[in-house]
Amino acid sequence: MMAGAEHRPFRRESDPAALHREIALLREQLAAAEEQNARDPASGLANRACFSAELEQLAARCQSCECAAVVMVVGIERLAVLRESLGYETADEVTRRIADRLRDAIPASTLLARAGDNSFALALAMPAGRTSDVDSAALADRLIAAIAGPIRVEQDDLRLLASIGIARYPEDSLHADLLLAHAHAAMHYARDHGTRACQFFTPAIGFQGARRLRLEAELHRGLDRGEFCVHYQPRRALTERRIIGVEALLRWDHPERGLLAAADFIDVAVDTGLITPIGEAVLRQACRDAIQWPADIALSVNLCAREFRGARLETIIDDALAESGLQARRFLLELTEASLRGGSGEGADETDVSLVRLTALRERGLKIVLDNFGMAVSGPDLLRRCRADYVKIDARLIRALDDDPDVRVIVRSIANLARHFGATVIGEGIEDATQAAAALHAGCTEGQGYFLGRPMTQVRLLKLLQTASGKQL
Repeated sequence: MMAGAEHRPFRRESDPAALHREIALLREQLAAAEEQNARDPASGLANRACFSAELEQLAARCQSCECAAVVMVVGIERLAVLRESLGYETADEVTRRIADRLRDAIPASTLLARAGDNSFALALAMPAGRTSDVDSAALADRLIAAIAGPIRVEQDDLRLLASIGIARYPEDSLHADLLLAHAHAAMHYARDHGTRACQFFTPAIGFQGARRLRLEAELHRGLDRGEFCVHYQPRRALTERRIIGVEALLRWDHPERGLLAAADFIDVAVDTGLITPIGEAVLRQACRDAIQWPADIALSVNLCAREFRGARLETIIDDALAESGLQARRFLLELTEASLRGGSGEGADETDVSLVRLTALRERGLKIVLDNFGMAVSGPDLLRRCRADYVKIDARLIRALDDDPDVRVIVRSIANLARHFGATVIGEGIEDATQAAAALHAGCTEGQGYFLGRPMTQVRLLKLLQTASGKQL
């Protein structure tokens, strides 16, 4: 008990009117507390639990009056990434502005809520009949347009894109929780198949959504059980074919489906945020493995946009290097142009922010690789501003070198420009001797692809390096 506090026995209030006032005040406080708990603190909107309860009531009313209803989930691209890169306060302010725009674009009777880190949900009654789909699509278009307008953040105009999923009552389900789940599934489908789109739920999408949920659960279990591992693909000099570097490739040793490449699960890992802990574990393992290689062999690690923009990136890399003893000069960070620009599509060039982070990473002694280069219109300007140490020319260009004279001109131009800015040129996706010769002739001095070495385990890589060097590692 605190010093000076006075313990008083419970005293029954003798004034009935005062007691009633006290009870009324307590009720108001409890109601306010319940209201606060039902609100999302960032947006001020109802939270998901509150929305589900209100949606149940809406469905019951629609059933009694034999009218229709729609549920929409509005997914906002990169909202969670914004939180990681600019902080919670800025992200919450952006979230509040999005909520205001949604309120302004919907009918007054619409239920509106925050449904997740990157999404909002809304529901409203609609007249029964075929026109409800037309009206729903028109509302979705208004919401997409409302989100697309620039949002001023500090000194920059941020542009966000929305994807919308729509589920209908009673066609898609009679139950509120399933309607919301179906709308979520349709939103994911719209986002994965093109931005600035809305998608009505279909049974086929429901099947895909169920598979996605299973995959998400399996990813969580796989992370807990340490099922993710690293394979390594050599990078060689194209003249003497000696190994000069190795790229770390994420793999999942799935207990039922065997070894899975990253392409089989990376989208779900990124969407759920699991890519960050998975990537950190794999990065640490790759650094521990690389310390066993010859000192002139560099390690390349590929990062997606979400990993690159994570608030802890520098700390994760510093810890992995310190723990393993790997020198920073042997660590190559591979990034695509989409990662550096934010990957958001139209109008949201965040390259300046990325270049600041690249400078901080370079100051640690790391090398930067521009991956999948040559397919974007702003490539030359990015080369000038980024000053990457290596440029990897996109495999689609390398594979077209022998058949298309225009592609040969493009690749030679990229190679000349990259060398002008001090970068080494790598041809990726080389699958045969003809492509290797064409890449070398076009200006690539290094290459990577199945012809030069397939992905392999650390054990096989050590044997290959031992054979190549002619001595015990």
